[in-house]
Amino acid sequence: MAFTNYGLHNYEVDVPLSIEYTSGIVPGSDVSGAPQYQYVRHASKAYRFKGMTEAAVKQCLADKRRQYVRRLMNWRWQNGRYIQETKTHDYFGSVATFDVNRIGAAPVYDLRIKIDEYVSLFDSRERDLTSATDIAGLEWMFTYTGGSQPYSYAGWYKYDEPEEFAT
Repeated sequence: MAFTNYGLHNYEVDVPLSIEYTSGIVPGSDVSGAPQYQYVRHASKAYRFKGMTEAAVKQCLADKRRQYVRRLMNWRWQNGRYIQETKTHDYFGSVATFDVNRIGAAPVYDLRIKIDEYVSLFDSRERDLTSATDIAGLEWMFTYTGGSQPYSYAGWYKYDEPEEFAT
């Protein structure tokens, strides 16, 4: 018997969520001569929802495609530094791939989701990527969504971690 829906009951992780950070100095500098740094947040994970009916896998696929389309911030070089574009210049892109597999002769389906997300931001402050304090500050910048101009849109992202099913 196949599941007619998806959730924690048929969720299985293949590769746990991993979030990594890299940084680099941007060529050139701003008009004051200070360097500017690019920080990249890379999230990856692979998981699946198993044993669904055709209708359930179609619904799951549609929901997850919407979940993993991201509004991505555009940056532009101006006066020797990168600045954020207005939201009218942002763009959308998918950060996941999806594979539907039929299991056996019975019409039972699995949906495998592989996340491979890169988000960049620029800052004038150098951060030590081996320091827990600097990593926490950097993650705050990536996930901050308040104010009129966030640093990035990563704060709106969810990765189907088990605690997210309760909300």
